[in-house]
Amino acid sequence: MPRDPGAATARVPAGPLPHRLPRRLVAGLLLTGVSWALYWTAVTAWTEVFFFGLWSGYVLIVDGLVHRRTGDSLLDRGRAGFVLVFVLSVPFWWAFEWCNWRLHNWSYVHPVAQDRLSHVLLFSLCFSTVLPALFETAELLGSTRLFRGSWRGPRLPHTTALSWAVTVLGLLALVLMLLFPRQLFPLVWVFPVLVLDPVNCRAGRPSLWGEVARGRWRLLFLLALTGLGCGLLWEFWNEWTAGVHWRYHLPAFLSHPHLFRMPLPGYLGYVPFAGSAYACYQSARHLLAPRAAGPVDLRTPAGPTR
Repeated sequence: MPRDPGAATARVPAGPLPHRLPRRLVAGLLLTGVSWALYWTAVTAWTEVFFFGLWSGYVLIVDGLVHRRTGDSLLDRGRAGFVLVFVLSVPFWWAFEWCNWRLHNWSYVHPVAQDRLSHVLLFSLCFSTVLPALFETAELLGSTRLFRGSWRGPRLPHTTALSWAVTVLGLLALVLMLLFPRQLFPLVWVFPVLVLDPVNCRAGRPSLWGEVARGRWRLLFLLALTGLGCGLLWEFWNEWTAGVHWRYHLPAFLSHPHLFRMPLPGYLGYVPFAGSAYACYQSARHLLAPRAAGPVDLRTPAGPTR
């Protein structure tokens, strides 16, 4: 029997209908709205819960927008992988806190006293949102017209010897940063990507170097813009909170002018930070589930946009 030529056009699209909002987006809007109001007004011993709600809501909003635009998102690729990003985010940011014990670049203001256990647990809850916020933002930006295609450019050389040299350079940057914290503190945002991205490239995992070695510069610029965008949101929500918040302690020549509580030059640190986050995630996921497909791989351009 001949196939009906109109059958293909009558098929319901796989993605969400244009007039229907994903439930996660609606839930995220509600969670963000409530948490935002409380985070800026309530002063309690557990204000961090509102911070977690604020950024978890943001993650759901952006995931819903990505799903609506492309029909595919981080949550669509599996709940286990989605939760894993939150889990890996906790040790990821605690590593930066460990570095800061030496650098003293930022400190936290606690209007209400906390015991040590509460501090660790509540801050870990907040830190769990760092990687999800970055990767969801990257996927949303990647679904726009700006990041269509691979952003072809020159191919950077990649050899095993050069790759190992960059990894050693990253380790040296870490050591020098700890030895000379007031002079070399910006290296805290750079050394993770220098150490781990070449390792990921050699292992055949998603990596920045692997992309630029093929002349594809999209991932590099996507992550740079992602870091800066999330940084603006972190600092914006940190500016007017009445509860726990952070302050910066940079050298005098870098301390002005300010945008929110962050000195303006400090925003440059967010540019490589997202690349470090991506490299750390790919390394950690490979160690935990080497045979499983990772839910976060920003190399492939997002699907068609609406």
